[in-house]
This record gives sequence, C-alpha cells and structure tokens, in this order.
Amino acid sequence: METVVVAVRTLVEEFTRYSRQDLWEEFMAAEIYDRGIGIGLPEEYGFSAWDPVRGREALSDLIKRSVAVLANQSDYSQYTIKFATHCDEHFHPPKSSTTTNLDGGASLCFEGLSVAE
Repeated sequence: METVVVAVRTLVEEFTRYSRQDLWEEFMAAEIYDRGIGIGLPEEYGFSAWDPVRGREALSDLIKRSVAVLANQSDYSQYTIKFATHCDEHFHPPKSSTTTNLDGGASLCFEGLSVAE
C-alpha cells in the first residue's frame, strides 16, 4: 500500500509542477523552510550549514507569496488563501541574515491545514 501512496503522490507532485507552477513553488518553499529548521530530516542525516540559509530565503518567498495572495484573494483557491493567512499570522521576515532560529521552528508544510474542508 505504501508503494501505491508514494506513486500517487509522485504523480500529483509532477502534474502540479508543470500545470500549476505557483503551487509547486509554494510547496517547495515550504519544504525548504521546514528543512531549514530541521523538520523532515531523516534521523540518519545531519543538518547542513546551508539549510538555515535556504530556509530563510524560502521564508522570504513564502511571505511575498502570502502578501500577493491576500491582496488578490479572488484569484486563488480557499486552501491557498488559508495557507497565506497562516503565513501572514505566524511568520515574519528573519531579523538578520545571521539568524539561525527561523521564527520558533513552526512547520509550514500542512500544519493546521487540510485540503478538504
């Protein structure tokens, strides 16, 4: 069953990557941010020195996207608006480029959000 789930997830990700570039970029930025604060790393892997740097860049991208989505809500799905609202309420640009704690370590990937409402 796990093989089927992985196969379906891969198909959906690849379809989204090419059909909805904006959602793909949002998804990738959320995953990069999570990795930047250590979420989703397998136990046997270490934390890269570049992970926090890339995480800060991804956070900046997500904040910009949130502003754009909330400014034009009629152009986006309810899920995207909910995600943007969550980002707007919980995340702010890092204070400096040397900050390693990315806003308390809360995960962006699907935290408190559901695709079906």
